[in-house]
Amino acid sequence: MSEQEVTYTELKFHTPSKQERIQRPKTIKNKDPSVSAPPWRIIAVILGIFCLVSLGAVVALVAKFAHHVSCSLHADERNFIKSLTHTCHWIGLSHKTANEPWVWKDGTALSSDL
Repeated sequence: MSEQEVTYTELKFHTPSKQERIQRPKTIKNKDPSVSAPPWRIIAVILGIFCLVSLGAVVALVAKFAHHVSCSLHADERNFIKSLTHTCHWIGLSHKTANEPWVWKDGTALSSDL
């Protein structure tokens, strides 16, 4: 080939008919950032935030309840009981039947002044 030879190409464009334009699915989405988000997205975000806040509140309440239960005994009593067992138990008070009064381990009656 010499340097002066030129090659031509013919391009043919297909213009769709009116029927083809109607049948073609519209897959082009509007990417304009000025258009607001669909309502379901806004609702989903609000519900997600609400769920996170609710979860945080539940965790805080459980932690407060657990702290309240563990602090209901005085420090020395709690440490003594924990040294005996790994759970909190009340010891030394019992009754044989439901109709009998509660008595301490040494046999003294339970005082209502406690």
